[in-house]
Amino acid sequence: MTIAFVGLDRAGKSSIKVYLESLSINKALNTKISNSVETYLRRKFRIDVFPGQEKLRYAETLYERLFPFVSKVAIIVDSADRNRFDEVRRYWKFVRNMIDKYARKNVQVILVAHKQDLTNAVTCGELSKMIFDANDIGKYGVVCVETSIFDPISMSLLLRILHGARGIGLEDIVDTLREQSRSQVAMIFDGHPFPIAISGAKPHSEIFNRIHELVLALEKYGYVKAFVGIFENEKIFVLSKKRDDERVIFCLVNFEEKIETITKLCDNAMRNYISELRKRFWKGWY
Repeated sequence: MTIAFVGLDRAGKSSIKVYLESLSINKALNTKISNSVETYLRRKFRIDVFPGQEKLRYAETLYERLFPFVSKVAIIVDSADRNRFDEVRRYWKFVRNMIDKYARKNVQVILVAHKQDLTNAVTCGELSKMIFDANDIGKYGVVCVETSIFDPISMSLLLRILHGARGIGLEDIVDTLREQSRSQVAMIFDGHPFPIAISGAKPHSEIFNRIHELVLALEKYGYVKAFVGIFENEKIFVLSKKRDDERVIFCLVNFEEKIETITKLCDNAMRNYISELRKRFWKGWY
């Protein structure tokens, strides 16, 4: 799957890319304006970050070359820079023309209201009304998401939307894993240290935040293979599986089945996960 990140200069496109790569806020805060396309690549998941300077972002040859391969277009907006919203709207009209002219059919558009940590940031709903025409939402299946590099949960939500997790059946897989392992919570991380499928907890809930922070800490130490922790109020099982160059991390909280049984259940979930990815491949998602 290839996704295009487009937007004005200083909107935060490169910051999101660097944060996903490094999990470092300091590195994400110290990106430089690029004069070329930057790429984030994790297996078959690819993000092409288009340059934001005015002369470069309106260079049609760039879209002619890259848009035929994209499945989704994410327009990244500095939601606190109100003085440039009109400029964003003008740029969106250009991007819309490029989608219609060069992209495949049924390309989805994602509006990313970035820098939500700033006090004067507007909501994604407000931003959507200022940027899109009435028929844009339906025609391009526009999805809105609010993000900040200071909020890892928002980065997780962004990844889930970019992956289209619900659309490929991952929610069913994680629900089944939770039920069969008799766990309170189950999560699937697709190699990123951010969950793309969750069962038994909601983003920003206390238990979700604790488990997410634990997996982040383990991955910063090194690629986790297996981890079992018994705490005062929780039992946590983390297992990393790799098959056909696809790496998946499974996390279960307060499980009741034996470790051996849970490992087999994760094997089954892994096979289903790869099967779903292959369905996407044959449908031309990649």
